[in-house]
Amino acid sequence: MKSIANSSISTIWTTNFDKLIEQSISFSGRNYDVRNEEEHFKYYSSRNNVEILKIHGDIISSDIVITQSDYEDFNINHRIAISRLEKDLLSKSFLFIGYSYKDPNIKTIVNTVKQLLNSKFVYKHYMILEQPKDTNESKLQKLWIKDMERYGIYVYEYQYGNYKELESILAKVSKKSKGRSVFVTGSHLNNHNTIAAEVGRELFHINNLILKYGHSKGIGSIVCNNFVQKCISNNVDIGKRIEIYANPYSFCDDWDNKDFLLGALEEMRKDILENVQILIAFPGGKGTKLEIEMALKRGVVVIPVMGERDKEFKEYIFKNLQLIEQLRQYSVEYINKLECNQVKVADIINCVRVILND
Repeated sequence: MKSIANSSISTIWTTNFDKLIEQSISFSGRNYDVRNEEEHFKYYSSRNNVEILKIHGDIISSDIVITQSDYEDFNINHRIAISRLEKDLLSKSFLFIGYSYKDPNIKTIVNTVKQLLNSKFVYKHYMILEQPKDTNESKLQKLWIKDMERYGIYVYEYQYGNYKELESILAKVSKKSKGRSVFVTGSHLNNHNTIAAEVGRELFHINNLILKYGHSKGIGSIVCNNFVQKCISNNVDIGKRIEIYANPYSFCDDWDNKDFLLGALEEMRKDILENVQILIAFPGGKGTKLEIEMALKRGVVVIPVMGERDKEFKEYIFKNLQLIEQLRQYSVEYINKLECNQVKVADIINCVRVILND
């Protein structure tokens, strides 16, 4: 559930009655809205909130679907929910997790997809299934999987009991959901302007990379300006390569590193850090450190950049075991160079490419 909570997926349909999804989403720092009554399915969430649609209600719902007759009469008594499900099946790609090919819930959804097949707007949908232990069951499931492809539902089977494989798949889905995106942070008071400018120019050359610009004055602004210059000189549509977000610190020089703005910064940074794969972090103060902590909580990979003079920031980075262990999964060499103050722009860009699986 952690991978799904840390993804940028905005809509979750579930037949579960418990509160595990809500707890995981809340722990990741994201806001959410729950739809667990028939009338709730009329409404939509803002783009910043995860929408959890409990089609069978939940443990506190008066509209819970739990008895045999509830299931039999579901299509009659829950037309609003069914209509919303049909609309989402037409406008989104679904990933089904935790069901078997015998599951009555899946049969209901497949029947819904069949009825929608005549629409040219039907998206591809995906499903992750556990391979049955029984040989005969496995054969039947494979036949069912083949049949599902006719309806635009593509199934991946993971080995029976191999939940690490399932976790790995979901982690990859979470990562892909955030796109090929990078956000750069750091104080305008540090001495890495030349490196930041080169990073901006080199990031442009990574295919389809989207730069998330946090409207900051220093390092982020330098990176963005040089990225934009490369877009212009290469006749590339800037709107397709850059996304801009607000920053409370940008309004007044005297506000830098002020505690009273950290709450506003955290709220403004939620959206950007829930939808980015990589945070490149130059040395900075309280705001930069807050962004690093928020990024790590959301599964964002942090690439620190520092030099010999940045002793306090270096100490902060290497004390953060979560950050170091996460980065180690992608580049031990980068960590070694970081320790020796030997990181070059080429090392930063190579690290970005490895994380993006270029």
